[in-house]
Amino acid sequence: MKKISIITVNYNNAAGLERTMASIFSQTFTDYEYIVIDGGSADGSRQLIERFADKIDHWVSEKDAGVYNAMNKGIEKATGEYCYFLNSGDHLWRPDSLEKFFAQGPTEDIVYGNMIQEGSNNIEHGLRQITFYDLFIGSIYHQSAFIKRSLFGAIGLYKEEYKVVADWEFFLKAIFIHNCSTRYIDVDLAMYEIGGLSFRDLEANLRDRRLILDSYFPRLVPDYLDYDKLKRSNYIGIYRWVENSKPAGAVLGSILGISRWVRFRILKQKR
Repeated sequence: MKKISIITVNYNNAAGLERTMASIFSQTFTDYEYIVIDGGSADGSRQLIERFADKIDHWVSEKDAGVYNAMNKGIEKATGEYCYFLNSGDHLWRPDSLEKFFAQGPTEDIVYGNMIQEGSNNIEHGLRQITFYDLFIGSIYHQSAFIKRSLFGAIGLYKEEYKVVADWEFFLKAIFIHNCSTRYIDVDLAMYEIGGLSFRDLEANLRDRRLILDSYFPRLVPDYLDYDKLKRSNYIGIYRWVENSKPAGAVLGSILGISRWVRFRILKQKR
């Protein structure tokens, strides 16, 4: 069994597919199988795939029902310990990115690293410890995440009715319902291409996220909406000052302690 099943989904993006493939084939880490799922492209993508067929373990070029249908096809063909989705246009950052990442010996269910935004070279570091709020407002980029293939058998494949957030829904279930283990590794993994589906349809992204949250965690959503408003409000400076400053925390603790003592004395006198 290979360590990774790298899965690339493509549709009419031959230039992006060639860039993605080049970054994979140049890796110093070789313990992977490579799967390409093309949606029946008519722009020369199939010919490109055929040119590199000797480096691809499995490929198809046929009509599909969308990006998550194609990703599910890839999962069903995968045999590696981890699944990794690097779709056309995205590419691994350096030739030793995978080698550096797996030199850390990850064994957790979901392991992830850093992303680089196309055109800016800004590094988006992964979350050292994922909280519910982190997924409430954000996500784990699939270009930076390795998911144990066995999880898809235990939890299920991506839900294809969600057109832009099925991977986010999977992470939400895996971490906060199935209590899967996670680990952040500080390695720059891949550059992601701006303009993907989740960027193009932000309205659908937010709508589907809210529907999913209301379905799985209806009692938590109101609290986190209030928490989000606080963090985005004019009081954010005070919030961060208290959150990050030990002296500020000590002062606040003293104020609260005095307040409780005064309240106790007043109630005692009334009795």
